[in-house]
Amino acid sequence: MSWGDLQRLAKQARSLASAFEEKLWLDQLIEHFGEFVSMERQSDNNVFVVSLGRQPMVEGQTHTWIDVVEKDRCYFHPVGNNWPVQPPNYVGFRYFGQLQSVHHVDHFEIVENLSIYNPLWPETEVDHFVYHLGPPMRPSVEVTTGNIFRNGRVWCAVDTLLSGAFATISDARDETQHRLAASL
Repeated sequence: MSWGDLQRLAKQARSLASAFEEKLWLDQLIEHFGEFVSMERQSDNNVFVVSLGRQPMVEGQTHTWIDVVEKDRCYFHPVGNNWPVQPPNYVGFRYFGQLQSVHHVDHFEIVENLSIYNPLWPETEVDHFVYHLGPPMRPSVEVTTGNIFRNGRVWCAVDTLLSGAFATISDARDETQHRLAASL
């Protein structure tokens, strides 16, 4: 079993625990497994590419999804439920129809209510990964979105995005999938 699998089992056990002391021990175990989960990905060169919107995240405010990356040097998403259950080593951001940047995830935290973490962010009630991002790496040439749904999320090898060898993110994704299939 992977460290991520063990962490998921500990989370399941915590949700079934009734005693405060049990929950406390399981919380510490989950946090401990999290350190190993992050170590598993240290040599992974895949980039989790997401789309960012320019609309405010919270009604009545002006802070946008792009601001989270550009100003806060962070990114967040729910843990699981069609989102990664293990934090990626790299996250790429696309908006305005093209890849804008790729960032190394320097470290991450798991946060239940994002608005307590940062008052400009939305209020949430489920666990979210909050990634603290390294400096942006910009593609050497313009890399447009290509054939990806408007809010689609894809995985690409870092070189396929930054080297200039592929004109679109969808071409980079396809090459990454081709490489993975060839290695099996």
